[in-house]
Amino acid sequence: MWRSIMWWWTGPAAQAITLEEAFSAAESAPELRASIAQADRAGASIGAARAQLLPKVALAARATWTDEEVAFDLGEVLPPEALGLIGGAPPPIVVQEQAWLDASATLVVPVVDADAWWTLRAADRAAEAASLDVAAARRQLRVGVARAWYGTRMARDGVALAEEAVVVARTQEDVARRRVEAGDAPARVLLEAEQARLAAERDVSAATEQRIRAEQALHRWTGLPPDAPLEGDDPAGTSAAPSDVAAATARADAAGQALTAARLGWAPDVTARLTGSWTQNEGFAPNGTFVFAGVEASWTFDGGYRSSRVRDAGATAVAAGALAESAQRRLDEERETARAAQARAVAASASATRELAVADTRLREATDAFAQGLLPFSDLERAELAHRAAAVAASRERWAVSLATVELALAGG
Repeated sequence: MWRSIMWWWTGPAAQAITLEEAFSAAESAPELRASIAQADRAGASIGAARAQLLPKVALAARATWTDEEVAFDLGEVLPPEALGLIGGAPPPIVVQEQAWLDASATLVVPVVDADAWWTLRAADRAAEAASLDVAAARRQLRVGVARAWYGTRMARDGVALAEEAVVVARTQEDVARRRVEAGDAPARVLLEAEQARLAAERDVSAATEQRIRAEQALHRWTGLPPDAPLEGDDPAGTSAAPSDVAAATARADAAGQALTAARLGWAPDVTARLTGSWTQNEGFAPNGTFVFAGVEASWTFDGGYRSSRVRDAGATAVAAGALAESAQRRLDEERETARAAQARAVAASASATRELAVADTRLREATDAFAQGLLPFSDLERAELAHRAAAVAASRERWAVSLATVELALAGG
């Protein structure tokens, strides 16, 4: 894709692009890249949630060195009464002058962790919502590209029509000049023709500004050169794309599962531990190696943290559900609006085409009548303005049909 973009700058001539090619070029848009990065981030949270349910291994090693021998004699510390209770003074405890190594390995296996299971389910659903956000972002991007692409074609047609109007106005000015010079028309006719030509030239400037705006919008969406030629008009090939509704629904499900996880946080956690230890210090452990195992259940009073967490998760779930409902309403509205826009555009395009045919006939008749001196220039000018307006309307409505078809398809209508 980047190679195709660079071709625009290095190739001998710009190749015309279609709407689908503009969609492909827009895949490098920063909005879409940011959405993809957010989806990758959400995917990483699945691993973090799953880690709470997987066994964990802790390894430890220690080196100890004593530089002198130390003896602890309990007979010198405890009173005689206490020594009598334990049957006399025990032998002194001697810490020898030596160096030794210790090592241990502990396996911790979660047995019961209810909230972690639902946290994992919530993370998985949230990652799915983030992936659907990418699809929704791509859909919105394509809507913007379609509007810019058709807007550019419409604006370029407007420039071509305005330039054609200037050519017609200059021709009419030449006819008016010859009539004035021949004494067949007053000087006012030439002034009116000159004024009409200047107005047509001003319209070219306005149309050029609109074209530049549309081309810059297309460049912003796709990164393609603003002056890239456009071709083709196949809106029927545009496929539907997931909308914000799917992502909002998945996010609402994730919020509901997070609420369940918060509620299950009240349940105690049960874990099993298995530890193996080895030491070189035979004074503390004559056999040097020992293993012990155990199962423990823990529950902590957290001062109301769990209650606050449940309340926060409940509010989040309610908000996510409301946003999903709002997204569905927006999509329904978008589809109905797109259907209405397409129906209006089809009817308006047919009407504009008929109006342009009538305007063509009236302009030809007015031009012939003016050249024969049978029609004042003001009537010719009105016919020319009517023809120009009809041509612009026909072009605009023709592209509006295609754009409405694309928007309806992208909305799944």
